[in-house]
Amino acid sequence: MLATVRSRAQGGRHAGPPAQAARLLAAAARAGARWVDVEEDVAALLCGLPAGCEVLASRHGPLPPPPNPCAKDARLAKVAAPVADAAGLARLRAWVGRAGTRTTLVPLGPLAGLRAALAPPRGGEAFLYGAPEAGRPAAPGQPPLGGSP
Repeated sequence: MLATVRSRAQGGRHAGPPAQAARLLAAAARAGARWVDVEEDVAALLCGLPAGCEVLASRHGPLPPPPNPCAKDARLAKVAAPVADAAGLARLRAWVGRAGTRTTLVPLGPLAGLRAALAPPRGGEAFLYGAPEAGRPAAPGQPPLGGSP
């Protein structure tokens, strides 16, 4: 299981401070989450994770993402960014290729469905994100887990 607390600033619903998000993620880890998906400002506050719980550094927002988001303590990273055209997708893919941490690419928007057709430059996809049912995506362009939208 992967636990996340996504801030409103990065497209989520959490309106509380980063310290609260860190406490929620630490509680999820103690309850058995294998991964915690953390934003930069939360990663700095997250400590005391149980053995076996891994950190996924996460950045949601427009291109260009900042260099190597909170990768210091992360085993993996994820960059989710809106992509409106093939040039934007190429820029996102190129950034992922330069990242120092194994990074999962998550394009958002009309080209999101192409993500499955584009192998990341190195390391392979660590996670696959999809909506639990058609018509209820968590992000723009997110395909349903059961198949085509």
